[in-house]
Amino acid sequence: MPPVLRRKRIVLLAVLAVMLSWFAGSPSAARAEERTVTLVGDLQSELGCSDDWQPVCTATDFTQPACWWPTPS
Repeated sequence: MPPVLRRKRIVLLAVLAVMLSWFAGSPSAARAEERTVTLVGDLQSELGCSDDWQPVCTATDFTQPACWWPTPS
């Protein structure tokens, strides 16, 4: 087999392996629970923080729930 065809097959198999790894598993619940965004600014003292501009204050955290798709009732 010519080296060019061999290289193309290897690249194709590598690309397919990466694509399958993306779609094979769903993200774990622990990883989804770790995602937080903190609202930082001069409004933090009004929202429960001891002072403004504190990224470590958890009173202004936004969290993404593990399942955020709406479910039919």
